[in-house]
Amino acid sequence: MRKRLFPCVFLLAATLLCVALPSTSYPLSSAIPTEFTVSPDCTATVRVSVVSSVGYVRDCRIDTRDDGLYLTFYSTYGLNNPNGARDTFTISLPAECDRIFTYGGGHSYYPVYQKHTEAEEWQQV
Repeated sequence: MRKRLFPCVFLLAATLLCVALPSTSYPLSSAIPTEFTVSPDCTATVRVSVVSSVGYVRDCRIDTRDDGLYLTFYSTYGLNNPNGARDTFTISLPAECDRIFTYGGGHSYYPVYQKHTEAEEWQQV
């Protein structure tokens, strides 16, 4: 009986772990860029903070669209787990990019930085 019970319990636990753990990483609407610096080689360093009391940033997905870059920050796996958390991300800025948006929840994005065309410098919106 024990020889059959152990593999069944192990398979059940492994299945739950494989399904439940990745599903806890979700887009964070509470992650906001707090620092933004652009280097001469057209890369930007973005420092992110989470404004809610729960959550850490694990990853940043960058989508390039016609009107700018769209940043979506993702939480770490688990509830309030600091393992694998990052707060600084380096992104490549295309030459034609003049606005950066971040995820605001509910499939909406809002602008956070805009390039001032005359001065060629980035400003927070």
